[in-house]
Amino acid sequence: MISKSYLLQLLIISSCLLIFSCGSGDDLANPFDPDNPRTAGSPSGLRLTPGDQQVLVEWNQLDYPGVSKYRIYRRFSGDIQSKFTQVGEVSSKDNRYVDQNGILNDQLDTTGKPHLYIYRVSYVDAEGIETPNPKEFQTDDRKTTPLWPSQATTPSTPPPKPNLLIDKSRNLIITLIWKDYPVPEDFKEFRIFSTTPGGSKFEQVGQPYTLESPFFFSDPAFNKDGESKRYRLVAYDKFGVPSITEVEASVGHIPPQMPLNFLSQYRSKINGKYDVALRWEANVEKDLKGYQIYSTKQDEKPVSQGGELAPRRFLSAGQTFVLLENEGWLLNKKMQLIPKLYYVAAVDKTPRPDTGLPDEGMLAAAPPPPGFEDLVEGVQSQ
Repeated sequence: MISKSYLLQLLIISSCLLIFSCGSGDDLANPFDPDNPRTAGSPSGLRLTPGDQQVLVEWNQLDYPGVSKYRIYRRFSGDIQSKFTQVGEVSSKDNRYVDQNGILNDQLDTTGKPHLYIYRVSYVDAEGIETPNPKEFQTDDRKTTPLWPSQATTPSTPPPKPNLLIDKSRNLIITLIWKDYPVPEDFKEFRIFSTTPGGSKFEQVGQPYTLESPFFFSDPAFNKDGESKRYRLVAYDKFGVPSITEVEASVGHIPPQMPLNFLSQYRSKINGKYDVALRWEANVEKDLKGYQIYSTKQDEKPVSQGGELAPRRFLSAGQTFVLLENEGWLLNKKMQLIPKLYYVAAVDKTPRPDTGLPDEGMLAAAPPPPGFEDLVEGVQSQ
């Protein structure tokens, strides 16, 4: 049987836990409350971007009409008596501050570990009351409550800017190359960002590139010839200091590949004509418009000598078979009947920029029917 004294102790403990949990919830409810143990009322979203003898300090702007200005505080871990001091002040319309006040690059302690520049931000209301009150927070001891959040970083000499080469020889692919990059000792990684021409929001593409990665990046995310993007290749050192190279590149006007395995099948008809079935493997280009079928003409020079072909049929990109019926025979120089020769070319969606004509790839030639190879070859060589 459970004793009455044990039940009484359990009831007291449960009541204390309930009171404490309710109180904690109230404290955490308002992030701008000076008694909030996690924020002490300071602006949220504090973030730092180190640079060359400077630090960019940013925070989330308060949606609070009583804010008149923000104050920025800093301390340096390398000082003998390291204390926070005010280094800047901006109006309530701003949420960023560039600190260039006496900052040194690549500061290390005697063990080789980096010294830190540590930052805090407060706000001042219309009545001149500052939150958090800096007089109550002379250190950044994270064991104290409430806690005034801070962020730390180490400015550094930026790594060398990458020198970019652009390869656009492949269809709908841009390749960025930085193979001769002079890697500094404190190098960490490359990151690649892209946006549309005229765009302001760069999105990271892929994963970071380390020294073990190849020093090139291929972007196949294009849908048509001439499409452009802006790229940023950013080299970071181990402190997060960037060097940025920005370029704009357009994919080239590359025609589609020649269709593969172009085959023909002939069938003679009693009316002195013939049918021919043509088939080939589908092209894989994303910007493929379709296929143009051609055939040879009477008394025309061979294609190899600049002879013109007769356009016969245009097929959409999804079609890889066509049946041409009631085809007439041609006569060679020896007045022998020969079949027409057939060709197919893949056609791009984007016209050629110089002529405005359809951008066609190389012609694929179908083999003539068995028994006519020599006669056709004779015509082609004349």
